[in-house]
Amino acid sequence: MKDSLNATKEKVYSSLSDIASALGAPARLRIIQVLSNRSSAVEDLSARIGESVANTSQHLQKLKKAGLVRVSRSGVSRTYSLTNKNVIDVFLDLQKIGAILSPDLQSAESEFCPPELQSKLSLQDVVKAVRKGEATLIDVRDLDEFETNTAPHAIHFPRDEVTKGLKLLSKKKPVFAFCRGRYCILANDVVVQLRKRGYEAYRLREMAHQLSTLGSSKEA
Repeated sequence: MKDSLNATKEKVYSSLSDIASALGAPARLRIIQVLSNRSSAVEDLSARIGESVANTSQHLQKLKKAGLVRVSRSGVSRTYSLTNKNVIDVFLDLQKIGAILSPDLQSAESEFCPPELQSKLSLQDVVKAVRKGEATLIDVRDLDEFETNTAPHAIHFPRDEVTKGLKLLSKKKPVFAFCRGRYCILANDVVVQLRKRGYEAYRLREMAHQLSTLGSSKEA
């Protein structure tokens, strides 16, 4: 019995090690970051992470073997996606512990998501205000990301056509913009431009998954 339990324990830690190993490469973490926003073909992932198609395919196979991504086929095309949203949670937890342990990551986050662009309100209070119609939540990611991974009550805001998007907003309500998480800069310029036009605008460091989770909770 004891030998059986020891063997099982060895399998447990071996499996966990395989998952940790799959996460242990910058390119694979970037793949997870991209897939946390939308499913993608290998060619698109290759362009997004700055790796060759061949290298990207190898990274995807490593992630697939560890059970972190899956592939769907339609004819000759293949589309990759995360196996479930828990993978995003692991990725986010890695970012959180990294921000605690690494001064370099703390500095990087301040650069990507400047404190002066952030609101002093808690995320819970922001979500409550949005749900009550007292604030506006805008998603400045690409339209396909918005359509496939929408946060509750968020509206798509065309970051390259800020003037066109103004018709969606009211100066009577604060505006909270988000993009692809704490290491994304897409929302920064939008917030700066909105402030110049007299809007009370802020940058959120959270991504759609976090806003969706919080927005669906009873506490929100």
